[in-house]
Amino acid sequence: MDNPERIIRLGTVKARCGLSRSTIYNRMGAGAFPLPVSLGARSVGWIDSEISEWIAARIDASRNGARTIESRAAVAKCAPTGGVEKARRARPSSPAQRCEEQGTHSTLSGQS
Repeated sequence: MDNPERIIRLGTVKARCGLSRSTIYNRMGAGAFPLPVSLGARSVGWIDSEISEWIAARIDASRNGARTIESRAAVAKCAPTGGVEKARRARPSSPAQRCEEQGTHSTLSGQS
């Protein structure tokens, strides 16, 4: 084998990516980070080449001004039809206004 695959553990992944453990697992859940492989009953590791590819993709996205998967998902989640600014303008300013819009507002006496 000319270039054997290497499995790296979480500490090495954190050091190479500059991300915390919770951020790595959050991004894995969102499909925005390589998944680990099982090494045993309670042990996982990541394939080194997949982490290298992920890092290269982040560098490329940063240098070319492309949005990351996370930012596209955030914009779609906040405002599927007009971006973040439109969502901010349309959002009611208080919990009471939100309840009134949803028809769930009630007074302290229990009457609506």
